Amino acid sequence: MMTNSQKLLLCLLCLLLLAIAACAPKKKPPERNFFVLETKRQAGETWDEPRGILSVRGFDVSPGFRGKEIVYRTERGRSQSDFYNQYFISPGPMLTDVSRQWLDDSGMFEAVISMGSHKEADYILEGSVTSLYGDFQEGDEPASVLRMQFLLLEDDRLDYHMLMHRTYKERVTLTGSGAEHVVQGLNKALTRILTRLEKDMAAAMENRRQSRHPGGFFLKNAPVGLPLLDIGDEELSFYSWMIKTSSTIQN
Repeated sequence: MMTNSQKLLLCLLCLLLLAIAACAPKKKPPERNFFVLETKRQAGETWDEPRGILSVRGFDVSPGFRGKEIVYRTERGRSQSDFYNQYFISPGPMLTDVSRQWLDDSGMFEAVISMGSHKEADYILEGSVTSLYGDFQEGDEPASVLRMQFLLLEDDRLDYHMLMHRTYKERVTLTGSGAEHVVQGLNKALTRILTRLEKDMAAAMENRRQSRHPGGFFLKNAPVGLPLLDIGDEELSFYSWMIKTSSTIQN
């Protein structure tokens, strides 16, 4: 049986151990870092003639890259998400906003709106993200990989016409292995993709315009002084009928 002096000594020893534990240095938990995907246009890269209103729908993202955590592709094709390094907001809304702002700054359109706008759009852009990760697989140089698909539609108030469907993939070699290097690479890849998208959209809309209005022409048997016309097939058929009817009445 313990004596009072032994009990007192035991209590003092416990207090000493607690004091030592309280004074011991504590390991600081890892900090969580947050990143954004962004682009920067080169000065002076704008279009002179706006071409209607563009509506940009929210981009879809493949399930494996839909979360906020940055994703890495490691050995044997395994995917790993990084809890301590995340995007500030989910990739889908973030990439939609960046793309919308890029096209708005291009000057190609009178306005670039979201689907919630009350304005009627002349064109609609849909997008999806199928790859968004840092590639650290064995045998390859570390790189950021971004793959996106886009669909451009024209709305003529009667139907939708597909003007363009493109898939873009960019792989940017990294200068380091940290999450910040992966994000920097993704930003470069995104800038390249949007640059290509902008040029392809302009070409697709111009091809559509030329197919609808291939240029001026004269109608046969038209009255003297009839101006040069630039009209579509339906208007041309109606106008030809009016001329034939007028000629029949005169005869």
